[in-house]
Amino acid sequence: MAVLCEALDLTIDIDHVKTHAEVADLDDYGPATTCECWDLWFLPGTEKDEGGNLIRGKACFYLQNDGG
Repeated sequence: MAVLCEALDLTIDIDHVKTHAEVADLDDYGPATTCECWDLWFLPGTEKDEGGNLIRGKACFYLQNDGG
C-alpha cells in the first residue's frame, strides 16, 4: 500500500485508501449489515472496525522511516 500510494501520489488516509470491509459498509452490504466474515474488518490485537486504521498507520510509518 505504501509503495503504491507513494507512486500514485495518494494520501494514506481513510478518504483515499479503504479496506474491502470499509467500502462494503458504505455500500450497505458490509460487516455491519451481514453475517459473513470480512477481511481486514479487524485484526488480532485491534478493536472491531480498526483493521484499516492499523494498516494505514503501518503504511505511513513505513514511508516516514524506511521507504519515503
